[in-house]
Amino acid sequence: MTTPPPSATPDSSATPAPDRPEPSPAAVPSGAAGRSGPRPAPWVRTRLRAARLGSVLAAVLAFVAVLLAAALPRAQDRGADQALRSFLQRGGPGYTSLLATAPPPRQGQGTDRLDATRDTLLAHTGGSFHVDPDAVVYGNWTVKGRSLTNPGLSAPSGLPPVMRLLYVHDARAHVRLVEGHWPQDAPAAATAPGTAGNTAEDGPPLRIALSQRAARTIGARLGSVLTTSPVPGAGPRVEVVGLYTVLDETEDFWADLGCLAFACEYHQGDNAYWAAD
Repeated sequence: MTTPPPSATPDSSATPAPDRPEPSPAAVPSGAAGRSGPRPAPWVRTRLRAARLGSVLAAVLAFVAVLLAAALPRAQDRGADQALRSFLQRGGPGYTSLLATAPPPRQGQGTDRLDATRDTLLAHTGGSFHVDPDAVVYGNWTVKGRSLTNPGLSAPSGLPPVMRLLYVHDARAHVRLVEGHWPQDAPAAATAPGTAGNTAEDGPPLRIALSQRAARTIGARLGSVLTTSPVPGAGPRVEVVGLYTVLDETEDFWADLGCLAFACEYHQGDNAYWAAD
């Protein structure tokens, strides 16, 4: 082996090799040697790796927000429908009905007078105040109920049952006769066994039809002659000549008609008593 002499130094006049720029970390990422195509910046990957839990939570919150946005209108519609159903169930047709009363008819007036009164009232409606003529219910009733004085009737607290008399137009289309006859179809009144005889002063008992449910509640039956306090224009006694059952107790026809479908329970202080119409 030979060693170059000290004087043998490289020729400074020789042309040096051109300098090559150092690769920039942003231009050539670490580990990207020999790979082609664009690559994401390192800080993006670093940030995702550092905030992985937050990213997942943000995605979950976004998903929940989308679900709520889709479900909220449906929930509001269901809530509004349920509120309307509850209002109608609590209030019933009474909230959208009009009740009109008139003085008692003169003695001997028939149902044609009631028809004329109905037509007169309907003639004053229309426009913004519309009344459904097919839903009009009308008739006559006694303003105050009368206590029944027959022994043996149901008296929960010692108070006798109370009865009020009503005539309701077209009621027969909404009930079914189960025993006896309708008052206008019943034969001449006969004295029931064990009851007081008819006198010229009292006259024959007024014939009525009673709900079968109400009759069972107060203790009456077909053929019972019920004694009441005197009623103007009628004798103090009524005879049950027919028992009926209501086809649909929830029908709007029976709204505000008292205790025609069944006996009602009322209270006077702490005492209870029955009422039937």
